[in-house]
Amino acid sequence: MARSFRRWRPTQLLLAWVAYWLGLGVVTLGPAVPAILRATGSDAKGSLTASYGDQGVSLTVTADGATAWSGTASLTAIVLWVVGPPLLLWLVWFVRRRPRDEQLAAPNVNVLSEGEAQLLDVGRQRARSERSD
Repeated sequence: MARSFRRWRPTQLLLAWVAYWLGLGVVTLGPAVPAILRATGSDAKGSLTASYGDQGVSLTVTADGATAWSGTASLTAIVLWVVGPPLLLWLVWFVRRRPRDEQLAAPNVNVLSEGEAQLLDVGRQRARSERSD
């Protein structure tokens, strides 16, 4: 898995975040969907209530006078679930990625072939001789 993070591009990271958020939505609100569909159907008598208070954010689905589904979460927990894992994924990606795709990495100027070193010496000698004239 460490090698795969090295190859990820920002687009793949963003897609991983979107997949996480979709999965989080399915896991947390998935059980509420059947109750919402029953309560809001064309011939149903129900209601859907969302509120924010001292206990946090709550969602209640009422169908035929009875609570069909109810869920509550603190705002802190919601923020941590939404932001925390993508932030950790970004941090791991940032630490493990290649240095600017290795194309933009600075070349090692200390390693020259013999021919390149000779050309460099000839250039330096010409520059010195032109300065002395």
